[in-house]
Amino acid sequence: MDILVVNPNTTASMTEKIGEAARGAASAGTRIIA
Repeated sequence: MDILVVNPNTTASMTEKIGEAARGAASAGTRIIA
């Protein structure tokens, strides 16, 4: 499964943090695109 994370804030550092949090919560085999 792929999950696309959309950050309306548009700050690269915040997008990175959101992606890291999503990867930490995702199940094995889930790809987070941030």
